[in-house]
Amino acid sequence: MSSVAYSVVVPVYRGEATVGELCRRLVAFFEGRATSFEILLIDDGSTDGSWERIQEIAARDDRVVGLRLTRNFGQHNATVCGFRHANGERVVTIDEDLQFPPEEIGKLIDRAEQDGADIVYGVPEQRRHAWWRRLGSRLVMMVPRLVMKVPFDISSFRLIRGPIAAEVAKAQRHDIVIDVMVSWITGRISAVRVQQVESTARKSSYTPAKLIQVLFNILYNYTVLPLRFSIMIGGALSLLSLLLAAYFIYVRITQDVGVPGFSALIVSILFSTGVILLGIGMMSEYLAHTFLHVIRKPQSVVRETTARK
Repeated sequence: MSSVAYSVVVPVYRGEATVGELCRRLVAFFEGRATSFEILLIDDGSTDGSWERIQEIAARDDRVVGLRLTRNFGQHNATVCGFRHANGERVVTIDEDLQFPPEEIGKLIDRAEQDGADIVYGVPEQRRHAWWRRLGSRLVMMVPRLVMKVPFDISSFRLIRGPIAAEVAKAQRHDIVIDVMVSWITGRISAVRVQQVESTARKSSYTPAKLIQVLFNILYNYTVLPLRFSIMIGGALSLLSLLLAAYFIYVRITQDVGVPGFSALIVSILFSTGVILLGIGMMSEYLAHTFLHVIRKPQSVVRETTARK
């Protein structure tokens, strides 16, 4: 397929009720700007009628291409699958639930042209989620902000230069985090405030457990922070032990008093053992992720596509 100005990559999961409206508004937006575009709808193992809806949309408009994955591989993996099939000079990623209005893409484009950025994030002016989701997201966002060295929260609403997206698409790891990968490739990262509306079509698939899983995925695949944390804890405990030993020796010499404390000894042993097991657990997580990467757990597999041959 020949190159176009924009590729819109949309991971779809249970989006039967919203994907049609999303495509209608995307088409209206890009036609209003008189620019070439394509829309890639990645059905990430939906359990509703999303694929049938995607087929209907693609049959009416050849600028829309549907890709159906063999199972649910996750949002980032589905998005990277879209990158592999994208032909745009710039790639837009947006969720199908309409929480980010497609019309806000114009702000991403304007900021990219203004800053010369390789990637521009749409940061919500106000997050429209339940309090626990906002709190969980804020805690999870602390890690990528630290790893990516950016002063703003990231989101799945992005504008990426085509060559950067193509470079990310080369990665084969099953636990890919697009945003960290992008930060390894380029430092030209910007953001702009955009509107976000609350989706009434369905509840978010990001439960507290999944948010924790995302946090652990970033920690154990893209940082060494847990290892450094265990080193600091171990060093602090070692220093504390030396200070306590020096204190006990001092008391023994100067006051000729033995230092009782069977309970304190037991507590110290249990605490130290817990810290040791924590460190072993952290190492085990790194080994487990390395093992899954070495055996090449699939990132995604396409079952069928609507693309014309």
